[in-house]
Amino acid sequence: MLARTLMVCLIAGGLAAAQPKPAAKPATGQPTPGTTPARTDQAPSLQKREEQVPPDQPVITLHGLCEDSAKGSGAGCETKVTREQFEALVQAFNPSHQTITPVMRRNLAQAYVDLLTFAQAAEKAGIENSSNFKEVMRVLRLRTLSDLYGRSLEDQYRNPPANEIEKYYQDHLADFQNMKLRRVYVPRFDPTGKTTAADQKAAFEAKAAKVAEEMYTRAAKGDDMEQLQKDAYAAMEIKSNAPSTDMGAIRKGALPVETDKALSALSPGGVYKATDPTSYVIYKLEAREQLPVDRVKEEISRTLERTNIESKKKEVSSSVKADLDEKYFGPPGAPSTPALPRPDR
Repeated sequence: MLARTLMVCLIAGGLAAAQPKPAAKPATGQPTPGTTPARTDQAPSLQKREEQVPPDQPVITLHGLCEDSAKGSGAGCETKVTREQFEALVQAFNPSHQTITPVMRRNLAQAYVDLLTFAQAAEKAGIENSSNFKEVMRVLRLRTLSDLYGRSLEDQYRNPPANEIEKYYQDHLADFQNMKLRRVYVPRFDPTGKTTAADQKAAFEAKAAKVAEEMYTRAAKGDDMEQLQKDAYAAMEIKSNAPSTDMGAIRKGALPVETDKALSALSPGGVYKATDPTSYVIYKLEAREQLPVDRVKEEISRTLERTNIESKKKEVSSSVKADLDEKYFGPPGAPSTPALPRPDR
């Protein structure tokens, strides 16, 4: 029993801990200096190795550890773990189906050996008869049931039916649009950093507000946005090259909430002036593109999965009401989600 308890704490966490952290990729897409490019034949080699080992063949043999803890330990004892048993163990604690590399597999095997070894020592010491052990196991049973219920909900809602996806798409058509935008950028503060005096800063910002309003008026009349950007920089006496106004296709929801809401209300050709802490931005909506359902199917599936799981969990949690004795616990404070007790704390 203790081995299973520790497996929850170590093996389940070990899958994440044993996963090597990916190195940051250079912008050029070339391998990081001093590293070896990942082998593309690693997965096939791993599969070939598995096929060479029958399911009932022992892959871990512990000498000096009896399978029956009542027999103790010693030179005449042996515990064997077959490939099938070890893979069932890993699968039980790998719900997200992470790729298990050979190095991770060996590390997990060694962790399991340590668990079995110290678990038997704990049994000999009578730990499993202690009140602490029984309480920890009770709470871990509750935690495991809760986790497995959550996993069952993920399995249940992972693949929503096509008609549910289509209905969500039709009900949220505006959420699946690209906006073809251009923008004119007017900085509120001197980008060169040369304007340092308070009165100079105030004058620069006042001028920026005036130029931004002029660019907005001209954009509403249909003036070319590229020319407006050049004129704005010239008026602000900014010597650097004016940036391109073409933003390409921007997905609804990608911009700040207030700006996104204003742009969503525009018709093609409409303009909007946004103000943020550092600049004025004049947007012009050139066109809208409705994304077909096939292009957003996976996104909708994930949204429905998340929404359905949250709804089910809320339904379950709202069916139970708890009263806490304030004489004992004190008055309620800020909402929080405390971690459940762990046996190693």
